Amino acid sequence: MRGSSRGQTWSTDLVIAVVIFGFMAVIFYSLLVMQNRPSVDDLQTRAQVITEQLEKPVSKCGTVLLNQTVDAEELRCLFNEPYLQVKNQLQIEGDFCIYLEDSNGNLYIVGNTTTGYRTGFGNPNLIVGGTACGVPQ
Repeated sequence: MRGSSRGQTWSTDLVIAVVIFGFMAVIFYSLLVMQNRPSVDDLQTRAQVITEQLEKPVSKCGTVLLNQTVDAEELRCLFNEPYLQVKNQLQIEGDFCIYLEDSNGNLYIVGNTTTGYRTGFGNPNLIVGGTACGVPQ
């Protein structure tokens, strides 16, 4: 009898250890994922900062936004600049994508850039409307 109760205790200890390990793994993973996802408020704040930066001359281009109106020529000029150079000049932390939408929410394609037609400017690892940001169309 003693042999069987001893084996049962060992099994119970093993089950408890596995449950505790699994619980700790779930907590660790959830904390890791939550740290990598910025909040909606944080993203809106970042978007506002980028908008304000575009109201100033960017790189060798002029002012892209003037009175909440996009200057098409300056936007094309911006789209031809290297991503990292613009990111540094605008003092942006993290990745970004600048894109335009029409009144129906469709992506606006900017043409006549050195790489052809593009849906945005920024990190191509970011997906906007099912399309990688800034990838030539």
